[in-house]
Amino acid sequence: MVKLMVKLMVKLMSEHTQIRGVTVMGVLLWYWPLVMHDGVHAVSIEFNCLRKGTGCKAGGRCTPEGDCVCPGTRGGFDCSHDTSTNAADQRSCGCNEAAQGFFCKTNGDCFCPPSHYGNKCQFRTLQLVCSLPGKIITNINVPGASTARVFLKDKRGLCDFSTTVPADTPAGWVGTFLETGIDTSSNCPAETLTYSNGVVGYCVTSVLQYNPLYISGQDAAIRLCCTDTVVSKDVGQLQPVDRSTTPAPQRTSLVRASSAMTLLLAVLACSVTVLLR
Repeated sequence: MVKLMVKLMVKLMSEHTQIRGVTVMGVLLWYWPLVMHDGVHAVSIEFNCLRKGTGCKAGGRCTPEGDCVCPGTRGGFDCSHDTSTNAADQRSCGCNEAAQGFFCKTNGDCFCPPSHYGNKCQFRTLQLVCSLPGKIITNINVPGASTARVFLKDKRGLCDFSTTVPADTPAGWVGTFLETGIDTSSNCPAETLTYSNGVVGYCVTSVLQYNPLYISGQDAAIRLCCTDTVVSKDVGQLQPVDRSTTPAPQRTSLVRASSAMTLLLAVLACSVTVLLR
């Protein structure tokens, strides 16, 4: 079936059929970005070197899975860390041990994994303020997301994240922010979720779109939830998700078409163009 579609596509391209100034070749060229970007990779929510504006540093190589392979003494998720500066005792600088994958440096600083930031990796890159009456503040500080369009799912242009820090945001948080209401009448409402045990949760699903032109398989939809049992703790130690009752942040692919399906769509488009000639 695929071979037949390819033969038909080649034939149509060779004929270079044209209608109203639009060629079959032109139609295929518009579909080609979809063919190239419809792959869904099992990559981290927080980092993927395949995303636009994100990449490996210091000569690192980006794999087809979106991970960095670092040369020499380079290390870390994006190869920006020099492992020759590591302290002999990886607990000596007091890095937050919940940030698995950190490096403790000889100067006392911490190099954090993409899931955390701060001089001691004390902040999560995806976090919520759940203790405020009637509202939730979402903070996204994912590496590379500074060049992405971040918005509330299904509310692009209406509920976009920004670098403006809302009132009541914990000190030290950086990145982009969105304030959502727990009332459905809010312009940017959170989703209400009732668990089987009767606990009510409020969830915020955020979309990270790295290419300004289209959604790709490397983009992510990130859902974070607050439940009745979640309260804010000391500044910098916020527990955004009660993992005993609330699902962990999930990566939801926004493009799931296979290359064969995309190719089929391209051939159908060409066929329609020929029929309308």
